[in-house]
Amino acid sequence: MVEVVEDYNEELGVTVTHLLKVSGFKTVFRCHLDPTAVMMRIPKEQMFRLSHQVPAHLLTGEEALNAPKGCWDLDPAATPADLLEVITDVQDE
Repeated sequence: MVEVVEDYNEELGVTVTHLLKVSGFKTVFRCHLDPTAVMMRIPKEQMFRLSHQVPAHLLTGEEALNAPKGCWDLDPAATPADLLEVITDVQDE
């Protein structure tokens, strides 16, 4: 799962960063602690790698007691099934 961080450019393509799953949640993801470490550019010839957009909203931390502020809550209906497992431990790569 990636987040587009720079708009599409005809010459360069699009810049994305990987999102990491938040431990204990089914559809909550966060940016890497150092987003520049995992940024990558996808040239226009490889845009097919971005199969679809997943609706999401940014959590404010006020949704629930344990809602992680600044994380993305993805629409489970549009999220690939293999990413919907609840995990108990995540480490940055």
